This record gives sequence, C-alpha cells and structure tokens, in this order.
Amino acid sequence: MRLIYTDEAGTSEQEPVVVVAAVVVDEKSEAELLEAEIARVVSERVPAPLRDGFYIHATDIFHGKKGMRDHWAGHDRLDFLKEIACLPFVHDIPIAVSYSEKLDFTKILDSARPGRPRMTSNQYNHFLAFGFCMERADFFLKKYLGGKEKGIVLAEAVSQMQGLLTKHGLWLRDVVLQVPIDGQMQGIAEQRLNEPPLPQSHHIENIIDQPKFLGKGEASLLQLADVIAFSFRRFATKQSHGSDLVNAILGPEEGPATTNVPVWFSAANHGLFNTDSYLCERGRADRDFRRRIATGNVLIADADDPDWMKHFADDIERSKRVEGFPDIGDDARNRA
Repeated sequence: MRLIYTDEAGTSEQEPVVVVAAVVVDEKSEAELLEAEIARVVSERVPAPLRDGFYIHATDIFHGKKGMRDHWAGHDRLDFLKEIACLPFVHDIPIAVSYSEKLDFTKILDSARPGRPRMTSNQYNHFLAFGFCMERADFFLKKYLGGKEKGIVLAEAVSQMQGLLTKHGLWLRDVVLQVPIDGQMQGIAEQRLNEPPLPQSHHIENIIDQPKFLGKGEASLLQLADVIAFSFRRFATKQSHGSDLVNAILGPEEGPATTNVPVWFSAANHGLFNTDSYLCERGRADRDFRRRIATGNVLIADADDPDWMKHFADDIERSKRVEGFPDIGDDARNRA
C-alpha cells in the first residue's frame, strides 16, 4: 500500500496560482525513514527556543512569522527549508505536483447550477489542481509499480475544501482525458532511453477509498508536502528563491531541467518526479530477462551453425536497455 501525503499552497483568494503537491511512500519503510529524517533536521536546525510545539509550515518559516526572526536568521530558515525539500530526492521518493493559474470560472459555475449554491471560482481551481495531482500519483502506481499496489490519499484538512474533496476530489476516476502524442514532451526517462513519449490518458485507477484528512501538525509527511507545494508556488509565480527550492526538491539534473522549461509558466501543468530509481529497476529486470533468453539460445544452439555466435551477439546488444549498465558483450563472447 502506498500513502499519498498531499498539501497545497496558494489557496487564498488573492493568490494568482494554486499548487497541490503529494509525496508517495510505502506505508512502512519509506514513511518511517522520512519521518525520522524530518525529525533529525528539525532537531539539528531549529533553534531550541522554537522547538516546543514546532511543526513545519513553510510560509511561516520563510517569512519568519510567529517570533521566528528573534531566534532564527533568514538564511538559516531558507537552508532549513532546502534541507527538508531535498529529502525526497535524496531517498528516491516520488512526488507529484499540479499547478494551476487561477482562472475565473464564475460564469461557467453560475450557468451549471443556476439559482443553486455553488463552489467559488477559487474552490474550483483548487478542485482541478487536486484532481490532476492525484492523477499523477496514480500514474506512478500504474506505470512504475505495474498497478500491483493501491494508494490512499492523506490530505491536509482545509475546512472550505474538505467536503468537496471528500466527495469529488478524485474526479478523474469517472473521467478519462486523452492526451495526444503531439501534445506531450519527452521526459528525462524517455530522453535517456531515446524513446518517444507514449500516448497518455489521464485517469485514476489505483487510488482507493476517499481522501482522508489530517491536521498539518499530525503528520510530518504532510509538512513535507507543504514545503514542496510552497516551493513550486514561489517558482510558478517567479518569486525569490523559488527556483532554488525546486532545484533542491528535484536534484542537480532534473531540477534545472524543470525550472528552465517555460511550460511551467503556462496556465496549468502537472508532473511526476523522482522516479529514476524505479526506471532502473524496471530496466534491470528487462535486461536480465533478455540475457537469460540469449543464454538459453546459446545452450540449445546447433554448434555446427556458423551464425550462432552472431545471433548470440545480436541478442546481447538488444538486451542492453538502460544507459549506464556495463557492456558485457565482450566478456560473454570471450567466455563463449
């Protein structure tokens, strides 16, 4: 079972964008590891006078609210946020992020439910971003775990959204949005394998039940999701240190590759990050399977067939599926 810890940033009416971020962990080892790491960073970085009752709220920490400036210098607070932000990258933990520029849906919402109570335009933007973020988390379960594990959403309890998200937050369970191949970009994984992006559809299949809601102080992984959402919101609105924080979240390769792509400043975007380790596991399994086939072909080959070595070498070449794995072709040929 995978736990999908979810938080948001930019939910107030005056904010120009809304961001929803999720940290996807297995319910035992990864969750416990991150909880221990967050506790360690807090104990090492947060000044002693602030630790009693302390929990991570990125906006308060960044701006030095609640008396933090009296005990905690601005550059130290920023370093703290970066150290928390980098934990998913350091420990190969997938994250999903959805960003949406707030559009005015007032007329659409009024026409959809004339004379009846409706959600506000601000709530509708949050609703859309939440659904797309959950779809990216579900995509991880489908693509990288083969649909063999299910997910449960644990989200921050936001009073004005909780009822709506409980009933309809996973709206992409009931809707399939097709994405044509010409509307996609190669991700880092596809670039490494020199493969085109496959046609995709946005649909939730592997997240079960309805979202469960917790107070931010009740779960340190919700606080981690808060830091990620805050960081992407600052980046999406081109505010100071936004790119620095996102680079800390995604690492030295995927970070700049993301922050330098203008598409993240379009009306809406969503992404799944920190999946390279799962790519390697899948690639290794594929490689090993193909090499077993190649070895089996050698064992049953007709020794009198002058082309059998060529067939074996061709099989070895086809088996090398992931960049960075050693070329065993020469060693295999020598042993043969």
